[in-house]
Amino acid sequence: MSAPALWRSPLPLPGRMMTVIEVAEAANVSARLVYRSVERGELVASKLGGRLRFEPDMVQAWIDRQRVQPPTPAPAPEVRRRVEPSANGLRRLLDIDREGG
Repeated sequence: MSAPALWRSPLPLPGRMMTVIEVAEAANVSARLVYRSVERGELVASKLGGRLRFEPDMVQAWIDRQRVQPPTPAPAPEVRRRVEPSANGLRRLLDIDREGG
């Protein structure tokens, strides 16, 4: 009988470089997104033997930078007061006109 599988951190031990596939698995994204992030300069990589390699600390920093802040609530709409009509306003003029004077 074999020993039970232990939980494995998605990031490797410090000092070990990660492959594109390992980064994608750790971040739960596609390898294509990892390549695009490198092209955009969002994720730092080293090219060793023609292959991209990533330092775990840099990958964790990249993941942390992707966090989104909750949206700030919109300010409450301004409550408009009902303005009482002026005693000498348009209504009075119309009333005077109807009265004939």
